[in-house]
Amino acid sequence: MLIDRARELIASQMNSGEVMEYWFEALEESDPAHYGLDDVGTAAEMQSIFVEIHEGTFAYASVTLFIKARMVGSSDKNGVDANFSETVSGRGTFEFVGRDNLKITSIQIDGIVGLPGE
Repeated sequence: MLIDRARELIASQMNSGEVMEYWFEALEESDPAHYGLDDVGTAAEMQSIFVEIHEGTFAYASVTLFIKARMVGSSDKNGVDANFSETVSGRGTFEFVGRDNLKITSIQIDGIVGLPGE
C-alpha cells in the first residue's frame, strides 16, 4: 500500500464515526475524562498524518477535535449542551485489512485536553 493511500484512509476513518470509541478512550486522560461527552468528531487532513507502513503506526498533528458535552446536569431538564473544539496532536496504530485497506486500532492524544468549566 502506498503511503498517500494509507494517509487518506486514516484521515477518512478519523473523520468518521468508525473510531469514536478510540477518541473516547483517548479522552480518558482529559479533565474530567470523557464524562458528559455526547459526541466527538474531527477535521483531519491527510497532510497532517505521518505513517510508518511497516510498523502499523501513524502520527497526526494539528487536527481539530470537536466535542459536544453535557454540562451542569445530565438530564435534558437540568443540563446544557456545550460545543467546543481544540487542536490536538497524537499517534495511533492500524492493521491492514486485505491488500488495499486498513483499520485504525488505537488513537492517543499527546497532552491533556481540558474540557470547559474545569
